[in-house]
Amino acid sequence: MAKPELSATDLPLTDTVGKQIPVRILIADISGNLTGRLDSLLRSAGIATRVNTVSELDSITDVIKAGAYDLLFCATEMGGLAAAIPGFRTGAPKLPIILISSDRVRFSSADGLMIGATDVIGENDAEHMLLVTRREISNVCQTQALVRSRMALAEAEQRCQLLLQSSRAAIAYVHEGMHIYGNAGYLSLFGLASPDDLLGLPLMDLVHDDVADDLKAHLKTLREDNQEITTRFMGLSLDGSAVNGDITLAPAEYEGERCTQVIVRVAGNAETNEELREVELDFSPPDSDHKPADTSKGTVVPINQAVSFAAAQPPLRQPAAAQGPQHDLETFLTRVAPGENKDDELRAIFFAVIDDFEELSRNHGLRASQSLARQVAKALIEAAIDLPFALISPHQFALGLNGKSQDDILHRVENLRAAIDVLLIEVGERTIRVTMSFAGVLQDQHSAAAEALDSAYIELKKGLKQGRNRISMPALPEARVQSNEAADTLRQINDAIDDHSFTLLFQPIISLKGDAEEHYEVFLRMLADDGKHIAPGNFLQAAIDNGVANKIDRWVVLQSIKMLSSHRADGHNTRLSINVTSNSLTDPEFIDWLGVAIKAARMPSDAVIFQVAEPDAANYVRQTRDFVEGLKGLHCRASLNRFTGDHRAFDLLSHIPVDLVKLDGSLVSNVADNEQERQQLIECIQTLQELGKLSIVPMVESAQVLSILWQAGANYIQGYYLQEPTAEMSYDFTTDN
Repeated sequence: MAKPELSATDLPLTDTVGKQIPVRILIADISGNLTGRLDSLLRSAGIATRVNTVSELDSITDVIKAGAYDLLFCATEMGGLAAAIPGFRTGAPKLPIILISSDRVRFSSADGLMIGATDVIGENDAEHMLLVTRREISNVCQTQALVRSRMALAEAEQRCQLLLQSSRAAIAYVHEGMHIYGNAGYLSLFGLASPDDLLGLPLMDLVHDDVADDLKAHLKTLREDNQEITTRFMGLSLDGSAVNGDITLAPAEYEGERCTQVIVRVAGNAETNEELREVELDFSPPDSDHKPADTSKGTVVPINQAVSFAAAQPPLRQPAAAQGPQHDLETFLTRVAPGENKDDELRAIFFAVIDDFEELSRNHGLRASQSLARQVAKALIEAAIDLPFALISPHQFALGLNGKSQDDILHRVENLRAAIDVLLIEVGERTIRVTMSFAGVLQDQHSAAAEALDSAYIELKKGLKQGRNRISMPALPEARVQSNEAADTLRQINDAIDDHSFTLLFQPIISLKGDAEEHYEVFLRMLADDGKHIAPGNFLQAAIDNGVANKIDRWVVLQSIKMLSSHRADGHNTRLSINVTSNSLTDPEFIDWLGVAIKAARMPSDAVIFQVAEPDAANYVRQTRDFVEGLKGLHCRASLNRFTGDHRAFDLLSHIPVDLVKLDGSLVSNVADNEQERQQLIECIQTLQELGKLSIVPMVESAQVLSILWQAGANYIQGYYLQEPTAEMSYDFTTDN
């Protein structure tokens, strides 16, 4: 049989510069005869070798770990191969180990493979020996080439990554329409703060509607033809400024994923902004004859630097249409300048912001968030018609309001907040509900308007730490209520807290469904100096305004739990509903404190129900939701009190998972005499049933009202017809049931 020739795959061993080097062979043989035969056979076949021989297996391990050899031949006459070869394989997993089987110590191919050898050859089978040697040399060559290629690839990828990071060009990689990487230039171009904000963001969310269809078609063509494409680009950054120019799409690979490389080159020509006019907001008031200023060139004007807080923020841009005489910042500051308001009125400057706008942008995309901001701005202008108004950024606004008192101003701002709160904005196929936060300051007659706006912005930042969808407004020192009556009320509150001179009353809540459980609502009274009871309406708001209501809440909770524990010890299966104020809703330590208090009382936590007033829940939606979820973590139930039953109230239930709903007394007062109000009450109760909420109806004053509520399907009733609040939990529930 003819000796096989070297094939194209039998690559010679080379060093790092491509120079051919001999095959390094280590032979383990006691007699030394194998070395001569093998060396002669390989040289005759044209394979350069460098051979070394050892007679003891123990000396091999350290040598092969150092990578000094390309092939290892072992004569089967060497003792201990079965134990030694697994160790060799651990030290050098890629080293070919070939056993040369002698007639004296025979190894089958299966025997050799089982102990970790690469192959087994008979000592007299020269052709087999040559074929196996060539095969393994080829494998070694391929392995070395692969290692060098991987090192070169890693080096190239590292250089490319450094170039991407340092490049001023805006470069990103997109996989299946989603961003998987963007360099600093790309993040800066679109106003993104960090790479995490870009991950998972659809490319189409950065693209204007006018070019979206074209870009989709180009992406499809790229997938089919795999050829680089350059086309025009129009988009918006997070700060609302236009991004116009060219976009280059090319096939690429990023971290092993086939993807699309995106390069955006911004045009320096201002005329490209012309095409973005359709996405800019027309800030003219509805039904107004005023025409916006000419913006035919799509000029983008920076915010007026007279407002000092803007200088500390990233440069913001306003849509061109916002620069008209009605709503630009300069005009606003002029309209709210000191001296413009009447002597008998207070002037307040408010800063307003769409809550969590950056999160809305991440969740719904830039185009959706920009469209949302425009719709919110239009609704705000309609609600604030004729008021001084300015657009600070697409989601930030300034307003000026006059009023006879601070409460009058806050009432007007609450109307603005409520007008936005009811908006359900359709963006594409999505329905988005937004909220706004407002913060204002009373303007001193001697302070500049820009300074007041600065203060309003600072107040907003403070307020946002307390929660979203809220209004904050500190009073000027001279405008604070400092009457003797108010000061006396606050003194009595502090004395009552210190002296424990509050008292608790209990009013039964009766089930109309036949439940046997005993249920009371806890009412708080404060003892006046003359020993008479003072209702919460006369002191609680002062406590809330001065930040001491949470102390009152804790006193009420502790005393209620203590009395409930004693009452249950007498064999009563009683539950209590306890009202808490907004001070406790916004107290991050209240839930932890409550858990300790309930545990110390050693009673079931579901024996206590905590009740939140609807106005407080509406003002502190996030805090109330967290509060209710915290209660559920303690296995306590929650109730929403003073429920008005309008669409905003029901919308609130979708955000706050309470178990019970106590209706506002205004829904019940005229049901016996007014058919329309009776029907509204019935519909409200039935809707609550559909939502899985248990209803409590207060102010039951007659048997006629009781009959209406029973037919309407109310779960619980409460009122003077049953029993007025008393100092003892003494109602006989078995008699009425």
